[in-house]
Amino acid sequence: MKNKVPIEGKVTGINKGGFNVRIMGQKAFCPVSQIDLKYVEDQTKYLNASLSFVITRITEGGKKHCGVQDSAAGTGFANQTR
Repeated sequence: MKNKVPIEGKVTGINKGGFNVRIMGQKAFCPVSQIDLKYVEDQTKYLNASLSFVITRITEGGKKHCGVQDSAAGTGFANQTR
């Protein structure tokens, strides 16, 4: 997590605050603000997409929060929680 190594994941669903993601067989959450550099008007275009994610936080209950890897900058987006 500290190394911010990108991990392949798949967007499996859409919820109120963002996206359900499956990474290495584990459930994760990606806020809608983390999925793209610009405002996302149509969330459905990301459904079933395979993307590179960076785990930004793991909560006490084991819930993983992630952001999409920004390939242009080589870094993950900053984590934001809603």
